[in-house]
Amino acid sequence: MKRQLLLLIGILFINQSFAQIKLPSQQSETKTPAKQSAPVKTTTTQNTYSTPVLTLKVTTDTDCNFYVDGEYNTTIKTGEIERLAFQPGEYQFKAVSAENSNDVYKVLFTVTKEETGTQKFYEIDLKSIAANRLKNENTELEKIEKAAKEKRDLENEQTAKETLKKEKEQEELLIAQTIKPFQGKIIFEVTWENIPQSYNMDFFKPGEEIYYCKNNKDRQDVKLPALSNTTAIYDYDKMETITITEDLVSKKKAEAVYEKMKQYPEGQMSITFLDEYKTIAGYKCQKALYKSPESDSQILCFVVRKFSSLITGYSSTNVAPFLMLETSWPVKFGDDTVIMHTKATSVSEEEVNDALVSFTAVPPGVRLIDKRR
Repeated sequence: MKRQLLLLIGILFINQSFAQIKLPSQQSETKTPAKQSAPVKTTTTQNTYSTPVLTLKVTTDTDCNFYVDGEYNTTIKTGEIERLAFQPGEYQFKAVSAENSNDVYKVLFTVTKEETGTQKFYEIDLKSIAANRLKNENTELEKIEKAAKEKRDLENEQTAKETLKKEKEQEELLIAQTIKPFQGKIIFEVTWENIPQSYNMDFFKPGEEIYYCKNNKDRQDVKLPALSNTTAIYDYDKMETITITEDLVSKKKAEAVYEKMKQYPEGQMSITFLDEYKTIAGYKCQKALYKSPESDSQILCFVVRKFSSLITGYSSTNVAPFLMLETSWPVKFGDDTVIMHTKATSVSEEEVNDALVSFTAVPPGVRLIDKRR
């Protein structure tokens, strides 16, 4: 059947005037002695050319279908020799593996006039092509597996984040259920950092802040030696404040300024809690990054989460579920920024005298400036 098929194909090629035809029968190959391996099978084709041709003895390392100039020529088996005749010219050879049609051998082959009348072997290497395909497939498989692993890792990371978020929410809920408004007195030590060498260090001696809170009012008394003495009282019911300042540098007369407190939209003030803790004035405090409505930068602080405090912009009620016991505030002096560090040295839950958080607490002789209207 195979020889009949080859004959039909040869006739078809002749009719279509292709440059490749069957050669006349050659002398049979000498048989290999019985003790050796079986003889190589040779296919001989008929040549009807009247001019000399190059005879290619084509072999393959993998069974394949062989094409010349895009037209099927023959099927070549591993261990066989297929003799093909070619006149001078250029041809496209293509061999498609019978094991995997994705393995394709394709080259341009040129026959010169000087090569006619001769014979030469031509080997088709499909195993290397198959090996490269497998390598590429393995590489692609590795890429797919890597992408799948990255996807799984991302999903696991997201799951872990969601789990952590739920745990944090449960923790926040527990804190919210046990938290209470702070009422009492806190004493802070005030120190300075990042002071330029050109500055007079006498102006940056350690100072003190005393903080009072009662109901919806609080008060801050800040004493900075050689700089200023300041008292600020905040009324969160009326959203009004009074600030009494004594400038120790210019020696100006003390002033008391009444103002409306600015009501920031809810969420303008934010805080990010970090996984670091330390004890301050006997209370367990958590490290956090605080963003105030007045600044784009974040402020490092430590907060106790046992108490709530009054801060505008955190919620519609101006109540924040934490109390700052240590802060690092950037303070501008001209073009320079100095860090004012405050840290609680004493925290006392106690009854606060109403007079301390009243606007009537203005000392005599202080100049009054009313900006509430």
